[in-house]
Amino acid sequence: SGSTGEPKGVQISARALLSFVNWFNTWDGIDNKTVFMNQAPFSFDISLCDFIGGFANGSRIILNNYSILKNGNLFLKRLLEYEGNTLVCTPSFINMYLTIPDFCGINYPELKQIIFIGEELFPATVRKLRKAFPNLKIINAYGPTEATVVTTYIEITDAVLQEFPVALPIGYSRPDGEILILNESKNPSELGEISIVGDHVSVGYLNNEKKNAYSFFTHHGKRAYKTGDFGFIKNNIVFFSGRKDEQIKLNGYRIELEEISNQLLKHPDIINATVLPLKSGNTVKKIVSFIILKNGVDASNYKTILKDYLSSALPSYMIPSDFISLDEFPLNSNYKVDKGVLLKNYLES
Repeated sequence: SGSTGEPKGVQISARALLSFVNWFNTWDGIDNKTVFMNQAPFSFDISLCDFIGGFANGSRIILNNYSILKNGNLFLKRLLEYEGNTLVCTPSFINMYLTIPDFCGINYPELKQIIFIGEELFPATVRKLRKAFPNLKIINAYGPTEATVVTTYIEITDAVLQEFPVALPIGYSRPDGEILILNESKNPSELGEISIVGDHVSVGYLNNEKKNAYSFFTHHGKRAYKTGDFGFIKNNIVFFSGRKDEQIKLNGYRIELEEISNQLLKHPDIINATVLPLKSGNTVKKIVSFIILKNGVDASNYKTILKDYLSSALPSYMIPSDFISLDEFPLNSNYKVDKGVLLKNYLES
């Protein structure tokens, strides 16, 4: 655990793993006819969906090494050749492939479903994917390593996308677990810290009692974990509202960085976007946006265009001070956007 921060050894019991497998294999579309197109490396916990889930029900798994994953054409060739129908990946990974015009349902008819986990899934990504693959089943799943990979999931149908056009839900809690929202009001429909309860929760970090005392607790005799993520529950559906460490304060205003990213992704000329704070010590000095523009888009005046665009939807204090256009985002070994590298390159430029 900790691909975007300090790595931690998470102790997962056999009971927790069995609990995950038994639940995962009840999902619609996960059975012995599933052909997993492996994308996540072994070091990334979502690979358990492919390997443990696949071994448990006798489905096929198409293995891919790092050189294949870095070569988009080779990855897609194997997807086609071995008729992969299920992909478990991060939104950042699929955003790379959405830039390839040939990546569509007509050319890859066997691809039936994509399960997104590991990062927030934005509505703009779903719309682009739906346009390329009209009949694709799109699943949004959520869960930290500390709760054995997946804790909630929901199919993002057109109806769900229409009902929640700004921020997608992360789904319904697994039946043998419980989601708590910790806040002062004790009202789960109000913003609070997402906490997970159940037998699938880790027994704790290895040799890190201080962190264990802070993150793990007992709720009605069950193990429980405080995720560090903000969210709320409405109609039994869980919504993610950013991480504690991604909420910043600038000039006295509290800002959710993901809200800015989400708005940028709605722009028709933007393929991908992420927003980061530039700090001096613990003080945020300004907000910087990194974007990937569609091929052929004139980048000469995009800063002014995007500032005007954001100004129509967001208050002035949420408008980034700078916009950096890149051909691609650096990704870490788990194919999440490497925000540390982005900031390092920005400061050195």
